[in-house]
Amino acid sequence: MKPVLILYPPFEGKNYLVKRSPFPIGPLYIAAYLEKHGIESRVLDLSYPPKKRKTNRPTQLKTGQSNYFRFGWTDLQIRKWLRMNHRTYNKIIGVSSLMSSNWTGAYRLIELIKHFIPRSIVVLGGPHATAFPEHVAKYSQADYVCIGEGEEPFLQFLKGERHEAIIKPTEGSKSRASFIEDMDSLPFPNRALLLDNRETRELYVTFSRGCPHKCSFCGSFLIQGRVWRNKSVHRVQKEIEHYYKQWKVHKFVIEDDNPCPGKKGIEHLKAICKFIIDKMPKIRLYVSHGIPVYATADKELCELMWKAGFRQMTFPIESTNPEVLKDMKKENTPKYWNIGIKHWPEKNPPAQIILGYPFKETIHSMLQTMFDIAKVKGRIWASHFRLNKGTPLFERCLEAGYITDDYDPINTQAFFLETERFNINDLKELMQISRGINFATERGFDPITEIPECKDFYDFKVPDSIGDIVTKGQFKFRRGQNICASILLARQTKKPGRPFTTFNEESNAIIYKGQKQSRVYDALIEILTGKKQKTIGDYL
Repeated sequence: MKPVLILYPPFEGKNYLVKRSPFPIGPLYIAAYLEKHGIESRVLDLSYPPKKRKTNRPTQLKTGQSNYFRFGWTDLQIRKWLRMNHRTYNKIIGVSSLMSSNWTGAYRLIELIKHFIPRSIVVLGGPHATAFPEHVAKYSQADYVCIGEGEEPFLQFLKGERHEAIIKPTEGSKSRASFIEDMDSLPFPNRALLLDNRETRELYVTFSRGCPHKCSFCGSFLIQGRVWRNKSVHRVQKEIEHYYKQWKVHKFVIEDDNPCPGKKGIEHLKAICKFIIDKMPKIRLYVSHGIPVYATADKELCELMWKAGFRQMTFPIESTNPEVLKDMKKENTPKYWNIGIKHWPEKNPPAQIILGYPFKETIHSMLQTMFDIAKVKGRIWASHFRLNKGTPLFERCLEAGYITDDYDPINTQAFFLETERFNINDLKELMQISRGINFATERGFDPITEIPECKDFYDFKVPDSIGDIVTKGQFKFRRGQNICASILLARQTKKPGRPFTTFNEESNAIIYKGQKQSRVYDALIEILTGKKQKTIGDYL
C-alpha cells in the first residue's frame, strides 16, 4: 500500500493566530496510529508558513467581513505540489477540519484535490465534520465524513472495512461517533511524519478527551462525548518528556475540553503538576479553555499549577447573573470564581464570558457581568454565543422563534442571534465596551468608578462642544482606547446615548464628536445611577 496522505488545510478568514498558530497535532496522532498498525502515512500542513494573502470570500458565507484572507499555501502552490507528488501517495486522502471557522479552507482544498485527482477518495474528519455533516454534504466535495475521533475508523477504512463512524455526507442521521476508550493506547505523534522542517517550540497537546458536564450552551459532547477519558499520569509524563527531549518543545498549550472535571480530574492534574515541578521546571503551560471554575477554588491545585509553569489562566465564568447561570447549569460559578482569583497570583486574570446567551440574558445583565470583572481587576475575554445543532438549547431557540428551520450556524461568522431583549447592534456595542474596559484595566484603573491617572490617559475633561479634546496621551491608536473614553464620558455626563470619540494622530488626543443613539450606553447609565435613563428620542 502506498503511504496515506493527511492534509491540514490553509486557514481562511479575517484573523489568524499568528503568535500561536495551530499545529496539526490531531492529524499527527492519526498518522502515528496508522504507523503503529503497519500503514505508512504522512501529514502535510498547508497552513504553514502562515503567509497572509487576500482571497475571495465564499458567496454562501453570510458575514459582514469586508476583508477576507488566506493564511498558508495558495491554490497555485497546492496544485503544483499535487502534480509533483500525488502518484507517491494512496488515492485515499484524509483532510482535517479542525475549526468550523475554517470550513472554507478545508472545502477549497477538497475542491482542488478532486479537480486535479478525480479518482481520489477524500475523507473529511475533525470537529467541524463531526458536528455538521449536513453542511459538508451541501457545500463540499468530500466522499466520506469521519464522525468523532478518527484513529480507529480511518484505520479500518484504509483496510477496506466500513466502520460505522465513516459515512457518506448524506448519511448524517445514521452515524455513530467513534471514541477511543483507552487513551494510553494512542502512540506518541512522530515529528518525522510531518512534511516540513519547522522549529516546534510550542505545541498543542491533549491529556484527556470528553467532558461530563452538561452546560446548556456547549456542544463539545457532540464531538468527544460526555465521558471523561484521560491518559494515565505515567503516560502524560512520558509524552511531555517525548516532546521536550525529541522535539525541543518548551511551551505546551493544553487543548482538552475539560482538563480536570470533578475530584478525580483535579487529583489527576495535581499529579501531573508535581511531576513537572520535579522533573521539568523550565517549561511553560497554558490552558486554552481554562479549567472548571470550581477547580480554581482548590488552593493546592492553583499553587501546584503556578509552580509547574501554568500561566495566563482564564476563568470560564460565562456570566455573573444568577438567573442566567441557572439556565446555563453553572449556578455556583460566582462563589468559586471569587475564591479562585484570590488563589491565582497572576495580575488581571481574564474571565471568559458569553455575549448573547438567548435566555434570561439582557443588556443590563451582560454589562453588570463586565462591571463585576472590572471590580476585581480582571480582564474580560468576551465571545459571542454560538448555537450548536443537536443540543437541547437548539430546540428551545427554535420553539422561542429565535431561529428558523433553515438556520445555518456555520455560514454566519458574526453575531447573529437576536431576542426581544437585544439585537445584533447591541451585541457589537457590548463587545466594544468589553475592550474599552480591558484598556482601562490593563492600565490600572476602573473606568466605572475611577478617573484615569496614567501616561496613556491624562488631562481628562468633559468637552463643552463637538470637536473638543477629551484626553491626551503618550500613545498611538490602541484597541479599546476610544471606547474607554466613551465610557468615562457617559459616566460623568450621564447624557443619553453613546459619546462618540475619535483619535487624532497629529495631537495624540481623543476628540469628542457628539452623541449617538445607543440602548447599551443608556443601560450603562441606568446601572450606574439606579434610575431609568432618558433616550435621545425623548429629547427630539
